[in-house]
Amino acid sequence: MALSTAAKNSALDAIFQGAITVSLHTADPGATGANELTGGGYARQSATFTSSSNGQTSNSATVTWTNLPASTITHVGVWKSGVYQASAAATTPRTVASGDGVFVNPGSLTFSVT
Repeated sequence: MALSTAAKNSALDAIFQGAITVSLHTADPGATGANELTGGGYARQSATFTSSSNGQTSNSATVTWTNLPASTITHVGVWKSGVYQASAAATTPRTVASGDGVFVNPGSLTFSVT
């Protein structure tokens, strides 16, 4: 069964519009949001996403974390009202030293329905 573009956009907007936060993970979060980074000044950060178009949405503003613990970031997770929704693997894992920050530029965190 194929979904129409309108159905894809509706599904994405149902997930990615509203009270969205983004998390950092040190391994695949799977279906539960596991392996979330802890320690240092880490906390999930608020994010906004574009209205879906052509079955795709992406972050519309920079998402910033500062004062992170030493770690290697491999994935980001998306949470809506505190409930885990989805994840994406980093194009390249990012190793951070204690106190470093991570910045996700607008349009860099993209989700699609195919």
